Amino acid sequence: MSRTSDKTIRIRSIPQHNAAEAFANYTERLKLVPTKKFPFLRSSHAPADVSILTSLARQRDENVGTISFPSRQLKEKALASRDCPSGWILDDKFDGITMLYSSEEPELEYVSLR
Repeated sequence: MSRTSDKTIRIRSIPQHNAAEAFANYTERLKLVPTKKFPFLRSSHAPADVSILTSLARQRDENVGTISFPSRQLKEKALASRDCPSGWILDDKFDGITMLYSSEEPELEYVSLR
């Protein structure tokens, strides 16, 4: 059974060619809140004082991002939003391991025990 996170979402299938930039742009849009000064005008957006934690890493053959929100309501709003780039898969079910960081040039040590 998958574990559902209270305040964190996982984003899979982020394209490789501009993953960091696209992910950063998406997380910035999540910080915007609508401001309606006049109901007959289109709503504009202003930056909110929302503190979110993000990570982006390569896992298997795809880029995986995580976004942690300060509240469950903001997480649910992000999951319900239609503002996600095409092809990205958003969920809050963490089954197994989700990478939070991977180095461009990983350093590995091999240890042999006899």
